[in-house]
Amino acid sequence: MSISAEADEGKNADNTKVSISMGDFKFKEILGEDAARKVAFVLLDAVNDCSNQAVLIVEKTPFPVNEEDWNTIVSNCSLKIVSTNDIYSNLTLFPPEKFAGIKTTLINPCTEKHILKYRDQKRYVIHETWDDYKSITLPYLEEHQFTLKWIFNLLEHKAEVDRVIFDDPDRQNGFVLALDIKWDGKNLANLYVLAIIRRKGIKSIRRPVY
Repeated sequence: MSISAEADEGKNADNTKVSISMGDFKFKEILGEDAARKVAFVLLDAVNDCSNQAVLIVEKTPFPVNEEDWNTIVSNCSLKIVSTNDIYSNLTLFPPEKFAGIKTTLINPCTEKHILKYRDQKRYVIHETWDDYKSITLPYLEEHQFTLKWIFNLLEHKAEVDRVIFDDPDRQNGFVLALDIKWDGKNLANLYVLAIIRRKGIKSIRRPVY
């Protein structure tokens, strides 16, 4: 299975142009999926280099909520009949291209940490004490931490500048408030923002249990 698609040109953190071609990758395996969220995590191999892998995160975008968009969908869609029974028809609706997009995140090159993060695995709820955090959780976080380059790019206005809503430059108590990529940029009911503090060294915020 191969994936062939061209992405519009964008700009990297250093303001250089970047172009992504999905034709450079081929399907490897499904790492996991969430039917409720309508999201899937797909592992890809580079076509010419199997040692270069990528994680593709695909997620259905929310439905539009305004009358104009729905009039466009209804008048320009195509239908495939699955079954009918009395007044009920079970159909597959194919919307116009404008509404057929799938929200996608590409992590390339990905590491084993990324693959493990998105692979289906058992989840546990643990009652963690302060001593547990210091002796177990914190060392694990420090050893397995992902790169923070994307965070510093945002804090230093090297990337996603157009997504910043508020910026307090104070090094001790300041933070940046930015639109998260989880938001489709349209439906305010699904608005999702990300707050990133400027103070370095904080791994988590929690109320310790002794």
